[in-house]
Amino acid sequence: MENMPVLTEIQCFGNVLFWNTLIKSGQIIFEQHEHFQKSGYRNRYMVLGANGVITLSIPVVGGRVTRELTNDVLIDHTQNWQKSHWRTLESCYNKSPFFYHYAPVLQPLFQKKFIRLWDFDLEAFKWVEKQLKIQLMVTFTGSYQKKVPVEEINDCRGKNKTSGRTGYSNTPYFQVFNQDFQQNLSILDILFNLGPESSSYLLRQTTI
Repeated sequence: MENMPVLTEIQCFGNVLFWNTLIKSGQIIFEQHEHFQKSGYRNRYMVLGANGVITLSIPVVGGRVTRELTNDVLIDHTQNWQKSHWRTLESCYNKSPFFYHYAPVLQPLFQKKFIRLWDFDLEAFKWVEKQLKIQLMVTFTGSYQKKVPVEEINDCRGKNKTSGRTGYSNTPYFQVFNQDFQQNLSILDILFNLGPESSSYLLRQTTI
């Protein structure tokens, strides 16, 4: 499965399972013709604070009931979510080993006004790819196909849901608030805590 192209929805600062799957495949097909799903990571990501796991969500026009295609979903800028997210990241990770290494190049992403959620997610994906020092082959679906040939494509659409975060176990690493290790968080947790070792860490993890 690791050598097959991965068909998946795009994620907002995807979790460990997401990036582990992508980095081991090297070939990604992002689904852009699905309807927005409220149960995934398309507009949310999980980080670790002093009181436990925090879910950060990007508000979208129409809220959780929007039925737009994923690449048509608009960000709701009536809420100052960018400032709120950045303050949360600072609060959670300002004592992590590598936060101030990445902060200067990450903060501009939270200062640029994106119209579509898809554009923010894609920009975030490219940012993470650059920090991991990897180059993935990325293509996009031209239309929606409910079924794809399983012998040719690893269809991961809809398999990586927020409700199933703890169903995937990754090897414990240092976390700032690590009384109990929290697994399968956003890739930001990996980068801020492991820095340049993040890519090699991901390659050591198992896929499902």
